[in-house]
Amino acid sequence: MKSRYLTLTTVFMLTIAVSFCLMDLGGRVFADTELDVDLGIADESSGRPNLRADEGVYDRPAILIAWRNTARILEVEILVRNLGNDQGQGKVHIEILDEYGKSMVRMPAPGEETIVTVPKRTEGGEHGKIVQLAGTKSLNALIDRLDRDRAKYYIKAEVEAIGRDKNPLDNVKVKSYNRDFRAKPGAVHFFDYYFTNTTDQPETLRWYLDIGPLPKGWQVEAKPAPGDIIQIAPNQAVQGVIIVRTPREIIEGDRVELRMSGVNQANEVMAQTEWHLVNDNSPPDIISPTITLNKDNEIDIWLTVDDKLSGIYEASGVKAEYSTDKGATYSTRVISYLQGHFAGPTTFKTALGPFAPNAEVLVSLSAQDLAGNISRTEPVIIKIGPVEGEKKAEGGPVEQH
Repeated sequence: MKSRYLTLTTVFMLTIAVSFCLMDLGGRVFADTELDVDLGIADESSGRPNLRADEGVYDRPAILIAWRNTARILEVEILVRNLGNDQGQGKVHIEILDEYGKSMVRMPAPGEETIVTVPKRTEGGEHGKIVQLAGTKSLNALIDRLDRDRAKYYIKAEVEAIGRDKNPLDNVKVKSYNRDFRAKPGAVHFFDYYFTNTTDQPETLRWYLDIGPLPKGWQVEAKPAPGDIIQIAPNQAVQGVIIVRTPREIIEGDRVELRMSGVNQANEVMAQTEWHLVNDNSPPDIISPTITLNKDNEIDIWLTVDDKLSGIYEASGVKAEYSTDKGATYSTRVISYLQGHFAGPTTFKTALGPFAPNAEVLVSLSAQDLAGNISRTEPVIIKIGPVEGEKKAEGGPVEQH
């Protein structure tokens, strides 16, 4: 009896040990050894053409507002990559943050995150996998209002690994909007930001800086400095500033990308900001603009825009400006993205109207790049006739500002 009791006990204990090796507290089953998974939000130089610019140069987070205006629904594309030696799975969501880092909206809702499966590094994981998140009309309206108000905001993307992730530092990335991205020669450039503790417990954060190669003569200073450790009380914020000094002579296309993170003791990113600064004084090229009157008395607009240095301002950089009172007042419509990648030739389209019969509509098109340079076409007059038919007017020469 004694030997039988010892044998059963040993088997029972071995069964418990094996169960703990194969199952975590959340009920997920794993192999005896830990999987080698390293999921993260990629940078633009890692992705397919519509999520990157020049390879190895342009390294902002691979988060893209694919198209957006007040008549359509926001869609966001995120590139998730895996540098591990095993296939990984993760839950993906985005948030729209105000300038203090407080969440205004989350998509999808908690518990409804999109699941992405990314192969191991050597089988395509290094290049990443695109995750598309379809938005809502209310989310679309929020983005539109922020852009119209020129309010500072961020889009935050997060991938939460299902299981262990060996490097959580890149699971969260943010992309900033409505900031000053133009570098000027012989100038001091300031970027201010806030890290806010949005929890109900004190947070101790370490400041962590990712920075791209600095052009010759450029200097960067940050306060708090990288490596500083600060405790932030619940619902309190710490203001930071990044200063970039440029020499009197800078080369067209010189740039720097900065990403400052607040990291907790578990090496998780709790707060983040990013800044892209570029010396770009060349406005975008507006290519083959076409303005057509259709049978419903609407004005169809097609155009291609190209900007290789800083890229087209993706959220609302291409617009139609039109007047029905001979130019006394103008209305503006953001033109929807159709095809391209914002750092090269990109096609846009929209429709204006319908307009009343016999109206005369003055139409001009504009395109803005990330550095704030604007191109604008000469206005053309479209006459709305009472009879069904199609009339066409070609855009005039580009007026550069």
